[in-house]
Amino acid sequence: MRYAVRLIFVASIVLSLLIFVKILLTFTPVPELFNRGIETWQIILFCITLSLSFFAYLTLNPPIIRADNKTEGRRELPPDSLNDSDFLLVVSKEISAGEAKDFSENNPPIPPFSNPPSPPFNKGGLGGIKGGFFWINILEKEIGYFSMVDVSKLDKEVIKDKRVIIFSKGTTEKLTEERKNILKEFLKKGGILLIEIPDSSISELTGIALSDKSEFARKIDWIEPELLSVSGIRSSDFNSMPLNTTIHSIEHKEHDVKTILKIDGKDAILERKVETGKVIILCFDLSFQIFSMKQGIPAANDYRVSIGLNKEIRGVQTSNMAINKEMKINLIPFADILERFIMDITLQDSNIPVWWYYPHKFKGASIISFDEDFYGDRLFDTVQSLELRVKSKSHFIMSDSKISAGTIEKLIRSGDEVGIHWNRFYLHVNRFGLHYAKNKSLKEQINHLSSKLKVQSSKLKIPCRIHYLRWGNDYTDAFEIMNSANIYMDSSYGPGRDEWGYVFGTGFPFQPLDKNGIPFNLYEFPFHCHEPYGNIGDSHFNKLIDESVNTFNMTIVYLFHPYHCKKDGVSYERMLKAMDNMNGRRWVTNFKEYMSFYEARKKSSIKSTRLDNKIYIEADVKQNGMGISLRHFQKIKDIQPSAFSPLEKTGLISLPKGKHRIEIAVQ
Repeated sequence: MRYAVRLIFVASIVLSLLIFVKILLTFTPVPELFNRGIETWQIILFCITLSLSFFAYLTLNPPIIRADNKTEGRRELPPDSLNDSDFLLVVSKEISAGEAKDFSENNPPIPPFSNPPSPPFNKGGLGGIKGGFFWINILEKEIGYFSMVDVSKLDKEVIKDKRVIIFSKGTTEKLTEERKNILKEFLKKGGILLIEIPDSSISELTGIALSDKSEFARKIDWIEPELLSVSGIRSSDFNSMPLNTTIHSIEHKEHDVKTILKIDGKDAILERKVETGKVIILCFDLSFQIFSMKQGIPAANDYRVSIGLNKEIRGVQTSNMAINKEMKINLIPFADILERFIMDITLQDSNIPVWWYYPHKFKGASIISFDEDFYGDRLFDTVQSLELRVKSKSHFIMSDSKISAGTIEKLIRSGDEVGIHWNRFYLHVNRFGLHYAKNKSLKEQINHLSSKLKVQSSKLKIPCRIHYLRWGNDYTDAFEIMNSANIYMDSSYGPGRDEWGYVFGTGFPFQPLDKNGIPFNLYEFPFHCHEPYGNIGDSHFNKLIDESVNTFNMTIVYLFHPYHCKKDGVSYERMLKAMDNMNGRRWVTNFKEYMSFYEARKKSSIKSTRLDNKIYIEADVKQNGMGISLRHFQKIKDIQPSAFSPLEKTGLISLPKGKHRIEIAVQ
């Protein structure tokens, strides 16, 4: 169908041009051969062919629907959450609650990576993510269970029994003398501080004083070789990492401060031992760097994703927001490895347990998803005929599709999940016909789908993927609309045509931030492979799959089109074969099951206490198969009860649902 429309477009353009030339010649002094007048039918034919070409162009390059439901007013700040965890995140809500709509009052909100503003910047980096709330994503992934508090409420009672305190940027300058003394005592007792861009007023703790000015960071050029083995990450992965952040120069540095990583020849990550505790210091804006990689960056200071009238009308695909063009074909989850490296050096030999990323000691995960694309009732039979060795899949259904309620019911009964394939086009064409959007807004489309699901739309929490990945041309509008429509997770971020891999540097879900740095109440979960449009070669695909499990412990999200799986199944079969080669090391699931585990992991409490050479762990597991990672422990001599002894190579303890007490003896 799409090829037929292209043929009509080309033919009508050619015919229109020929008639237009004839009209011009009629009113131009030319030889009598051409000057024979113009007839009515020629004018009518010209209008028809011009209309046809315009119609064909719009169906091939459809403009996106602008009007939609969005959240009104400022979003609520994340509340304090105090619990019995070992970890405490300190944020500054006063910074985030400013009236400015941009990330910064003094600086461009986000500089385009290809043309960064000239340094220096004011202290605080680019100003974005003012309260450092992207740290919530970092700790949810790397730790699982933690507390969070505003710096104004930090006191002895709050840090009681904590073992690690993380200070996001802009918080240490608000520490009173009393709070500094509390932190000194915390370090004497063996506590760990991780501080992002520390204020010079706490130099007694950090051993450094940073300049008030910062410069645009360009390249990680040195890492302490001994520490690469801590996370099992290659130095080349760091050297090729794209940066979109700022770094502060050091004006003073004590002799006992050790350099761990350098950016542009400047100290970027430092370590200082204080009494029996330690301080890890970040001299660059980590939260903004991670944010830039995972959520991407706009092309202009007014948050347009791309510049140009055509793209303004059509909108652009999500991969246009990638931190740079090289990320559109990328085998390395840069954001995840940077987060993991920092948390691993912070917790090295600390004997502090954290939750593992996956259940049942899996080393990675695969999520299988299908875009229905008006395929209709054939979807169920096609998926069944593929002889999938996958119990749970996610399907994104077009609201105006002819798929019946009975077919959707069969999908759900088979263990699959159904979400909305958000159509943002008034009119477009694909191989199954010409489609006009009867339901314009996302809420209307969800209402229509909910009638087939026989569930009230107000009670429906489903995932979303945008048809053709057409984001629009505003950085956060789509998230605003989805947030208002009760979408719990989106998977529109990912590679476009002839692109593949970690376009947004991650294999995990994250909560995106609005233009004031406040988290949306939904997750974005980027996909990594789409067939048949990705055109990823066998060697690259096999490397992506192998390293996602054996090197990076990532989740790979697949986007399939059922029609192509049936007709051109070579790529599909190749992917299934690669997954089978993982020999049970990879968890194969859908978005619903994955996010259910992710939420249970966040709510499962874990607390450790050290007495001499014994570590006592108390855990309240909310879902079967939750794993405790002991990778930050020194040499383990014994574990009681003995039934919880971890696998020798993985260092994981798999726990059933319920409360547990574990005793670990270390050297």
